Amino acid sequence: MLHLIPQTYKTAIKYRQPFPTPAEPRITCSLGKSLVPRCGMAVPVEGVPTGEEDREKCEWWKAKKWAYGILGRLFHRCLWNPSQLPSPMQAEYGVFAEHFVTTFTPEIFKMYLHQVELYVSGQAWLGKKCQYQIFQFFTECIKPKLTWILLKPHVDSLVANFAFPQLTFDVSKQAIVSHAKDEYENFSSPVSGATSFFLSLASNRTKPSFLSMLQFINTVLRSNHTPAQRFGALTMMSVLGPLHRPPSRCQGKHRAIHGTIRPARVHIAGAVLKECGMSIYFPRSS
Repeated sequence: MLHLIPQTYKTAIKYRQPFPTPAEPRITCSLGKSLVPRCGMAVPVEGVPTGEEDREKCEWWKAKKWAYGILGRLFHRCLWNPSQLPSPMQAEYGVFAEHFVTTFTPEIFKMYLHQVELYVSGQAWLGKKCQYQIFQFFTECIKPKLTWILLKPHVDSLVANFAFPQLTFDVSKQAIVSHAKDEYENFSSPVSGATSFFLSLASNRTKPSFLSMLQFINTVLRSNHTPAQRFGALTMMSVLGPLHRPPSRCQGKHRAIHGTIRPARVHIAGAVLKECGMSIYFPRSS
């Protein structure tokens, strides 16, 4: 029963959201007050298995996963920007949407950021589905002005400490490459979430984000980072590559590649080189 209730509710609001009317504000408050703490609650260590795969399937993390999913769906379904609700929905959902964004969105953001800080510092474990939901939330916070104000001061930290590590090479990625599996085919994975986060930053907040991400990539490639981290920098470059950029930015990206990528200096396993070669385009020297 621990996870069946939130699972049922998330399924129920898949096509039509049973939003409370303006005359029922206590229902709105009850919804937010029950979901935010559930996502942020500390799971007792003795109540979960030690293996990651088994931990993902236990009742505690199933309940958290569905709670994250509900908050994500409520935020995504027009609530992230109430002014852009379709006209037929304005009368029915407008007041609730405005209330949700102004009252609960900052609380959700604060709680998600705290969960990321605990996970990055190694103080808490975070399931992959929960990581994906957090990435989705942060990605949808990029474009709206109200949520961008909350996100902007934390972008550099999130890029370096939360999103970038998803693209680095590790044992699990070695197994994926060995078995000819593509991790990007799983669209609800943390890797997919991090990729969407990078793309949204580069396309929707280009001026404050794009060049800083290139500088971060360049720093990783030029310094004595591990091959796994340099693989992550190359993958991050390949994520940003398809975006159409003005010549000045493209030249900056190409200079970063030419100045750092030399076969004699990049000591990465054959599987990593293979994947990098498939995803990175190296322009010819003039």
